[in-house]
Amino acid sequence: MSVDNYDFKQTHFPHVTLQKVIGQPNYEHLTKIYKQVKANSLSVPSSAGGGQHGHLGAVVSAAKYAFVSNEPFDPPVDPGPLVFPANTTQQQARLIDHERRERLTKFKTYNAVLRQIKQQIEEAIDDDWLDALRNPVSNTITYSIPEIFEHLFRLYGDVNSDKLEERHDAVKNMTWDPATQGMDHVYNAVSKLMDFADAANAPYSQAQIINIAYKLVKSTGRFSQAITEWNRLVDANANHRTWMNFKDHFRRAYKEVKESSSLVAQQTPFQAAQVVQEITDALSERISDTVQEQMNLLVPPQEHIAPFVPPPVYYQPHFPPTQPPATPTFSQESANVVTQNDIATIMNSVMQMQQQTLQQMQGMLTNHINQGGRSNRNNRGNNRGGRGGRGNRNNRNQQGNQQGNQQGNQQSYQQGNQQGTQNGNQNRGVTPGYCWTHGYLGHTGDQCRSPAPGHIASATLTNRMGGSTNNLPPGL
Repeated sequence: MSVDNYDFKQTHFPHVTLQKVIGQPNYEHLTKIYKQVKANSLSVPSSAGGGQHGHLGAVVSAAKYAFVSNEPFDPPVDPGPLVFPANTTQQQARLIDHERRERLTKFKTYNAVLRQIKQQIEEAIDDDWLDALRNPVSNTITYSIPEIFEHLFRLYGDVNSDKLEERHDAVKNMTWDPATQGMDHVYNAVSKLMDFADAANAPYSQAQIINIAYKLVKSTGRFSQAITEWNRLVDANANHRTWMNFKDHFRRAYKEVKESSSLVAQQTPFQAAQVVQEITDALSERISDTVQEQMNLLVPPQEHIAPFVPPPVYYQPHFPPTQPPATPTFSQESANVVTQNDIATIMNSVMQMQQQTLQQMQGMLTNHINQGGRSNRNNRGNNRGGRGGRGNRNNRNQQGNQQGNQQGNQQSYQQGNQQGTQNGNQNRGVTPGYCWTHGYLGHTGDQCRSPAPGHIASATLTNRMGGSTNNLPPGL
């Protein structure tokens, strides 16, 4: 079957159909569909872009592909018609024809994959939301897949700079407990933030993403050694500072810390701060209630105070009128106010003393938790130091025997397999192709189903890149 008519949806794609959108798409719909598109593109092998990510480079931007590969994705091009230079020998002509066929197959595979993914997108989203992308003459969508999703996210994804800033702050300030949540809890949160930034057409650089994740890991106080090692690596080689390398490095660090039991049944710093805050709030509330109770006992409410009755004016009716004794110029109400002020002054002093005591207790509790964490880490370091160095000597002889057996078996297998493959290909009429692992057989490197370690899918018959010499034509 020709590659042009090959149905990759049935043979390779994990999602034969994409999630159907009813009505106008939104951010959640588009994100789900885009993830399915990426998975489908990954399923069809390609030697472009490092050869490890299928056709993913064809459905994401070049900047986004750089997050997963250090080699850019260069789409295959049409090799053009078959042309033989002057004085070409018959053997050289066969090689030229073979290499052209390989390039043509890669080119047609690339176009077939993209064409079938576009068909899936048109089946999943109604025409009303895609018509703006169609060519008015051919009525086809000629935009690339990254451009299609950029258009859909911009119009229907409800993404903008304000919402991106909100999500950025939420991730930056998120609470992560490594004792109960794996390292991927951080990576997933950062990846979702990256996707939203891409949809808002404001993508993050690798340095920005690494910085966000780095601060989250560092805030736990549990990965000091791994952080030191990471800084040394990137200082020695600036090219090592990639998102892939960061994730691999701290996944290993998390596994090592977890296996040392240092994440089990211990308080992380943010948990300790939470305990301190709960104790502080409870004590403060109790102090306030106590003060109010005491003031209520000492100063009764105003409605229970008897009204003030002024004393009578004294005079002698049988003597000439004289000035009556001076009446005291105060009232029960003013006396009550004075009493409350005095009590308030006393109680304020009491509250200040209580607050000082509370602050001292808070500092003591924090120091106790920090000292306990340092003590546990020191103990774990001592324990690990005593465990190293055992177990290697007993396995050396076994490893030597296994290596010798493997080498002997491999030589026998290769000798028999080479002859059998040559005979089988001649009988079946299989068109040979060069494979880095198996040599000049019935498939190419990017079609190999059992690649050896270090397999190079882009190797060809004329540029074997140090690959197998099995079954080569004479003169090569």
